[in-house]
Amino acid sequence: MSVDLFFGVPILVHDVEPAIRDAIHAKVAAYLDTDLAKRDVLPSPEESVATSYYKPEQSILADAELEELEQVVRAAASTFLEGRLGLPARQLEIERAWINVFEPGAQEGQHTHDGSLLSCSYYVEAPDDCGCIEFPDPIGERRGYRQFTRTVGSGLLTRPEIAVEPKPGRLVMFESWFGHSVQCNKSGKRRVSIAINLREAPAQARGSTGVTGAAAAGAVAGTGSAGTEAAGTEAAGTEAAGIEAARAAPSPAGAAGRPYLFNELFDVEMNLHLNVNPIQNQVP
Repeated sequence: MSVDLFFGVPILVHDVEPAIRDAIHAKVAAYLDTDLAKRDVLPSPEESVATSYYKPEQSILADAELEELEQVVRAAASTFLEGRLGLPARQLEIERAWINVFEPGAQEGQHTHDGSLLSCSYYVEAPDDCGCIEFPDPIGERRGYRQFTRTVGSGLLTRPEIAVEPKPGRLVMFESWFGHSVQCNKSGKRRVSIAINLREAPAQARGSTGVTGAAAAGAVAGTGSAGTEAAGTEAAGTEAAGIEAARAAPSPAGAAGRPYLFNELFDVEMNLHLNVNPIQNQVP
């Protein structure tokens, strides 16, 4: 007799080296004291967190010069997709990056990062009891079943949610569809995190100098592959021809970095007349 696990949900948790952790902290602390941060890190109109999320034209990675963090995130994404999920190598790009500051008492409701491929949270400042990132069981039927049958337990197979404790220098990465929330900060000190979304780079942006898949992790570690490099050189002519053909073709709506509009994906009928009168006066 065997009992197998199916429909698992992967979560990557990685603690960076102390030297990298301290370098990132110093840069972020300096950034938070600048006029730029005072302009961009504002109270959320929907949550109790202060964030630069509502400044999509800005990136905390560029504003605070966090090259170290970007390298860590790219290498982790390669490990997540290829090493854990077993997917083919692909070139990724940073879609959005913003900073979140949770003062004592702040928290954040459940949400997803739909439209991206991977999302992650990196903890710059995370005192004890500052609030875990919490992931509910995404299978709603199972959550209801657990409550109805009173089979909720503390094990991984019976818990209705799982929380990951934030630590300074800790990166938590997950697929962007996965709902999550942030518990209340009860530490008496601020909690500072950086959220990052990644997506697959558009085909037009995948040049021969780009780093894809496992090669990204090798580049961060200071290694490379001569065979892969040679193959990329041989394919440069073919790739260049493909790029020229792509430039001549009509550009899709999202190629320039802006989101698709609904009426660019579907036919929209503007002349709709709705009858809002009730069918009958009483509900049967």
